[in-house]
Amino acid sequence: MGRVIALDLSHEFISGHVGNLTSLFNLKYLQSLNLAYNEFHSGIHSEFQKLNNLRYLNLSNAGFEGQIPIEISYLTKLATLDLSSTFTSQHALKLEMRNIAMLVQNFTEIRELHLDGIAISVKGKEWSHALSSLQNLQVLSMSSCNLSGPLDSSLASLQSLSILRLNQNNLASPVPEYFGSFSNLTTFQLSGCGLNGVFPKNIFQIPSMHVLDVSDNLDLHGSLPNFPLQGSFHTLNLSHTNFSGPLPESIHNLRQLSTLDLSNCKFNGTLPNSMSDLTQLGHLDLSFNNFTSSIFQ
Repeated sequence: MGRVIALDLSHEFISGHVGNLTSLFNLKYLQSLNLAYNEFHSGIHSEFQKLNNLRYLNLSNAGFEGQIPIEISYLTKLATLDLSSTFTSQHALKLEMRNIAMLVQNFTEIRELHLDGIAISVKGKEWSHALSSLQNLQVLSMSSCNLSGPLDSSLASLQSLSILRLNQNNLASPVPEYFGSFSNLTTFQLSGCGLNGVFPKNIFQIPSMHVLDVSDNLDLHGSLPNFPLQGSFHTLNLSHTNFSGPLPESIHNLRQLSTLDLSNCKFNGTLPNSMSDLTQLGHLDLSFNNFTSSIFQ
């Protein structure tokens, strides 16, 4: 088959054991492989280790089951690894016998790590320390992984992060102040994580922030800061939290805001007239708060 360097077989309704694709593992020059959205319903084959030039591997939502083999960790050139399973509430893939430290131990070049929906079930210090060595990591997505907290201080070393998704885990932790120093953050999603304490205001003020969602954390307190000029927010969701206080006049600086959900909180005071400047808003929910007037009156 010559020197094939990229192969995309996603959305092809492929079924059966991936080991039946024996010719696949002979493509030793392969740098990019996408098998996402198929129906293998089998384990991830250890023969993947033969593809040691891979920089991109996407096995997401492909029906893979069982333990993730340690051989995946031998793919030391990987920049992107996506093993996520987001179409089922069952944890079909697991990292129980092969823990996360073993999986990422050789990933010195990794930029994106997507493990959503994989049963990992480790405590905060363990998974935090394992990931803290991935200094080039830009995307970390580990929603619904059975992770527990707290959010360890070792995560402060991931200063290159632009996207952080840890939704639907049992972190039961305050949000550390150090996230406010992550100057490249565009997406911060920790909804339904049992967060508590006071949310750091400096996270709202990261200039690059587009999406901030910490909804469904009933014990999370906080208030809104003064927003800087030319804020980049597209989505701000604080619904079903214990945020309180007034909406600042400076909210009109969020000119790109398309979704604002502050429902079921404890906000109060008068809604600022400047909200009428938010011309890109497509979804606005301020219900079940203690506002005393409406900009729509």
